[in-house]
Amino acid sequence: MATGAFPIGLKSRTLNRATTDVMAIPWLAEYLATNPLDPRDNNYHSLNVDGGLINNEPFEKVQDILLALTEQTKQEQQSFANTRSTILMIEPFPTSKSAQINKDQAISNVIGLTLSTMRSQMRSKPVHLEDAFSEDCAAQYLITPSRKLTKDGDTELNGESAIACGALSRFSGFINKEFRVHDYFLGRYNCKIFLRDYFTVPKIALEKNKIFREGYENANQNSFCSQVDGSLQIIPVFEDSTDYTFPDFKFSSGTNWPTLTDNDIDQYKDKMKSRVKAVLPNLLSLNLILRIILAIVSFSEFTIKLQTSFWIP
Repeated sequence: MATGAFPIGLKSRTLNRATTDVMAIPWLAEYLATNPLDPRDNNYHSLNVDGGLINNEPFEKVQDILLALTEQTKQEQQSFANTRSTILMIEPFPTSKSAQINKDQAISNVIGLTLSTMRSQMRSKPVHLEDAFSEDCAAQYLITPSRKLTKDGDTELNGESAIACGALSRFSGFINKEFRVHDYFLGRYNCKIFLRDYFTVPKIALEKNKIFREGYENANQNSFCSQVDGSLQIIPVFEDSTDYTFPDFKFSSGTNWPTLTDNDIDQYKDKMKSRVKAVLPNLLSLNLILRIILAIVSFSEFTIKLQTSFWIP
């Protein structure tokens, strides 16, 4: 539950863990050296929010663990001839195009731009995405949403634009189940294509890497080739009857792409009003009279903004 506790927006969570478990986390060693925990205290109590706001892609932590387990260097891990491990990244939003920045110096605009910049910088690291797209790097692979939208011809959609839950600042999935249904089956479709055609190694790796050479020793290589470049599947797909066609969606919109309606938004108006009225007075230490005034103002202002600010994709 703590991993879904979006800061401020959703409730924080408290966790109780064994102190020895916390002390065993490798990347806390440096911190614990100067801030030691008492192992005699069997219970470590912590307050938690969604860590994605701080580091949504702890790639280096995973890589450090793998290199320690395999006793390899980063250079060895990146080479198909020597690698003994790899990292598979799942990125829903790697291809989002930056919006034109509003250069208004108003504090509200600056705060908004600062927060959005922090979120985009913490969410993914360009160097890791670049390595994942490289055909010569065995250290990491990348799977992202991709589909064709049939409207006035086939339009290729990738990354954030390919998933339905990317609408409303990526919260549309909470509002309408059809968005979640679309993305679930899109994920299955993308994964099948990824395992067949992209989660692969070049055939030359069989000559140099013992893992791949022995893995394919008694196999018919032609049965496990990528349809894109003829490379060999890391996880062989044995099921010949796998359906690789895109799901034939039929949503309430009458198309294969779900949409939001006014009713989808309106059903949350009362709940959102109640939430705002409950949160605002608790943000400041005010006397009773000021609390009442603030509640009246916030209610009226929020009602006006709510009626004018929502857009329907």
